[in-house]
Amino acid sequence: MELPRCQETFLIPDLLVNWPYKRILSNHCAQAREESDLWVESLGVFDQKGRKDYLACDVSLLATLTYSSRDEKEFIRLGCDLMNVFFIIDEYTDIADREITTKVTNSICKYLDSQEPMSIQPHDVMEKMSQEFWDRALKLASPGDNCFQSFATTMTEYLQAVIEEAEERNNGGTIQTIADYLVARRGTSGSKPTLSLFEFGLDLQKDVLQHPVISELTRDAVEMICLVNDMHSFPREYSRERNCHNILTYIMLEKKVDLITALGWLEMYAHAVTERFVSNLKRVPSWDEVTDTKVKIYIDGIGQWVRGCDDWSFEGRRYYRGKGINVRETRKVTLKNSEQGFFINELQLKQSLGVAEVAVAA
Repeated sequence: MELPRCQETFLIPDLLVNWPYKRILSNHCAQAREESDLWVESLGVFDQKGRKDYLACDVSLLATLTYSSRDEKEFIRLGCDLMNVFFIIDEYTDIADREITTKVTNSICKYLDSQEPMSIQPHDVMEKMSQEFWDRALKLASPGDNCFQSFATTMTEYLQAVIEEAEERNNGGTIQTIADYLVARRGTSGSKPTLSLFEFGLDLQKDVLQHPVISELTRDAVEMICLVNDMHSFPREYSRERNCHNILTYIMLEKKVDLITALGWLEMYAHAVTERFVSNLKRVPSWDEVTDTKVKIYIDGIGQWVRGCDDWSFEGRRYYRGKGINVRETRKVTLKNSEQGFFINELQLKQSLGVAEVAVAA
């Protein structure tokens, strides 16, 4: 795919100007961040430089901004761990082909079918990471709760989408339209298992979660997470020459417009999704007092997640390298061709997965 040329400096819109949730930071931020960051260090997934650069992104801050509507200590810690799992998967699979990406995803999936801790010795760091995360998750729900199947299903779907993205990347790109891209992005974003974590400890029944209004609210929260993340990640992906998997690229290609016009299209689309989400908030049905309370916790959770994703994009260092607060105030972004490399290299990937050879994506 021939990537569009972009203006070096541009203004980003406020995609959440009408979003009905405001910034909240968890009261457990400091402790959860420290514990989860130490956990990442203990895994040994990066070398010394990669670990330093990765931790500087403050992935745990993302969890303490997004899961903050349910400010329970153990839940916030689990959210931090899950965000680290996602970002580590992203870093590993961004440079690997389908075969190695499949090995990574198989390591992650190995423990998800169990509803009690497993004593299997992990074979590589990805298995170790998955096992330790899942052991912690098991403590927040009871065996038989619907949350286990829901999370395992959405996580497996996400990992399959990551494999398909790796193949898409290696084949030079076969997605042609905005609509096709959004279908793929809803999978590769990891938003579905991310929001599924809110089910832990609530034990919401399937018929509640699958009610048309609840399903639509979840779908639109997933959509907004994709849109917000793609807008903020575009400069970083552009610097890595990997902006082919970003909605802004597909808007430019399909609509035959420049980046600034594409941002305007994205803004209008995000506002339409927001309007639908707000409308559905008024249509949430009532079951019984206990269920209604749980449903409100779930809905407030997914709504806050969208807001927190935008907040972290400015407050963390992953996308704007410490200049995010200024970007939030001015909306001004400058593209740079050598902004940031990867946190892991071919040798580190090979050693972590215990394979003799690694095919790295071109």
